[in-house]
Amino acid sequence: LTGRTDIWEAVLKASSERPMLGYGYNAFWGEGSLPASWVRNSTQWDVPSAHHGWLDLLLELGWVGALACGAVLAIAGVLHLFRITREGRTEGWWSLAYLGTFLLLSLSESVVMTAQNLPWVLCLAILARAFTSRRNQSATF
Repeated sequence: LTGRTDIWEAVLKASSERPMLGYGYNAFWGEGSLPASWVRNSTQWDVPSAHHGWLDLLLELGWVGALACGAVLAIAGVLHLFRITREGRTEGWWSLAYLGTFLLLSLSESVVMTAQNLPWVLCLAILARAFTSRRNQSATF
């Protein structure tokens, strides 16, 4: 985590400028972004991201988006807990284990809502599965 705490401190200062809605999806770390250049000058290196998924989410979507994303992940976790007893122990435990791993990974890497990123794609698949049930699926082969 060398240097990341400096990035996180600078990112928190930048996010306090637009706390509710953030700077916009993928808008903060752009080439000509003034807030990103302030973070880069503050840390003395060309920082490509916050190296923390939730802080990047806070920069992009503000508290509204970060809380909404957190709520969706929490609801998916609860739904998978119910799935363990009803529809499939293996699927439910694997999904919960991956969500836990994803949450831990997101504390040191910017993987939340990152395009073309395998951890985020797998998380989306687990979220999609959490909000569907076998009763809603019809086998039409």
